[in-house]
Amino acid sequence: MSGEFAYRMTVVVPDYNAERHLGRCLASLDVQSAPQDAFEVVLVNDGSTDKSLGLCREAVAARPNYVLIDQPNQGVSAARNAGIRAARGRFITFVDADDALSKHAIERLVRTFGRYEDAVDLLTYRIAYVDVSPNNMRGHRRFKMLTKPVSTTSRVTRTSRRQPPTYASGTRTRPTRRPSFRWE
Repeated sequence: MSGEFAYRMTVVVPDYNAERHLGRCLASLDVQSAPQDAFEVVLVNDGSTDKSLGLCREAVAARPNYVLIDQPNQGVSAARNAGIRAARGRFITFVDADDALSKHAIERLVRTFGRYEDAVDLLTYRIAYVDVSPNNMRGHRRFKMLTKPVSTTSRVTRTSRRQPPTYASGTRTRPTRRPSFRWE
């Protein structure tokens, strides 16, 4: 990895009153097959009024690759943008606080970006919805990476806004500049 980035991947987790779900999200990040020193997690507390901020502080205190941004409530787009600005990873992905990643998600994202590094600025992948009721975990299936069509960074904002909520995306940063997109 180039010395210009502290991590291969930054995972931005915007949080607003997600106390009920945040533990599951953080647990899914803790069990990633990618080494913990290969990725950072930027938790962005967006003015939560529940116990989310305390959970975020505990997570950051216990994990050297976690960072916390605490800001007044500005909405999820502003929270994601704050995470983008703080990112120190070569690649960036977003995980909502009420979502969880499969065990190999970060490893696969990094590997796929690495394979197509010079051609791809944005990867879009399907999210598998999982029933996580106490005694049941149905419907889980591996997500698939979609590497085409290839989007340029100038099209990322427009593409991201059109994505249906059943998709998620990751992007890469460039050593000479931060991503040329932001959430609106």
